Amino acid sequence: MNVAQALSAAGLPLAEARTLLASACMCSRESLIAHTEREVPATRLAVFEAYATQRRHGIPMAYVLGEREFYGLMLKVNPCVLIPRHETELLVEIALELAPPQASVLDLGTGSGAVAVALAHTRRDLSLTGVDIAEDALA
Repeated sequence: MNVAQALSAAGLPLAEARTLLASACMCSRESLIAHTEREVPATRLAVFEAYATQRRHGIPMAYVLGEREFYGLMLKVNPCVLIPRHETELLVEIALELAPPQASVLDLGTGSGAVAVALAHTRRDLSLTGVDIAEDALA
């Protein structure tokens, strides 16, 4: 099966199908667009079909792919944590404005650690601690 056929058979909006197929094939979406005639290896097609099935069952893309971009960083996510929302980046911006140099910051209910990781990545002078009651989230 080639790229065009796989995308057509996915039963998903084209943009979602491309994102999932690109992840399954470990290539860019642009590469898929440029090479729709390329054959998809059977092992990669099986991964794509599993992704597409999950997505058709309503599993969020971030959970299907196991990652989500937040504040310019790619974070690992799974159903044990809330998916980091772009609106939460405002919290990071406010914390960056308010935190004095060398401040200690506590991220209570850290989940995926999105806020703490973004702060630590942006302000290396901050001392960050992320805690959560859910051990699965911390793992």
